Amino acid sequence: DWVVFTSVNGVAAVGERLNGVGHRPRVAAVGPVTAEAVRALGVEPSFVAQRASEDIAAGLGQLDDARVLLPQADIADPRLADELRERGATVDAVVAYRTVQVEPALWGALPLRIADAIILASGSAVRSLASIAVSLDGLGDSTLLVCIGPKTASVAREVGLPVGIVADETTADGIIRALVGHFGEST
Repeated sequence: DWVVFTSVNGVAAVGERLNGVGHRPRVAAVGPVTAEAVRALGVEPSFVAQRASEDIAAGLGQLDDARVLLPQADIADPRLADELRERGATVDAVVAYRTVQVEPALWGALPLRIADAIILASGSAVRSLASIAVSLDGLGDSTLLVCIGPKTASVAREVGLPVGIVADETTADGIIRALVGHFGEST
């Protein structure tokens, strides 16, 4: 009945198969970028959550007897699937892609010590940065960590990274506005 995409990666992994489904399920997407990826497949999302995956369940409402396909990362938080089930859906949460942490060479990570700001757009990016920061003996004292949203900021706090700014809108534009608000417009 529904396919719920929480990221562009999920769309890339299984999106083209939507056209091979016998009937056309309704599609929900988290955020405008994921919605645009769905539209690129020729499918108009029936629902787009503006902020976070938690907004999907609330936006879809009661799902009595609905079947929901939830393609996601191997490290996805199970809370969305659980909440959809609580609303009455039968949820097939499937691993559509894997998140792999890459350890850069030391010379590749050194710019992190002198960066004015580091943008973190996902929990997996936060965990990777935390791992790299340990090998660098920390980040620069004045480095500002900018999180795309509250969920990413929460993961950063969990792993002990100091959150400097959380974007008001979980989009690239939201991050840009947060950075401009903090650093001011440069000429």
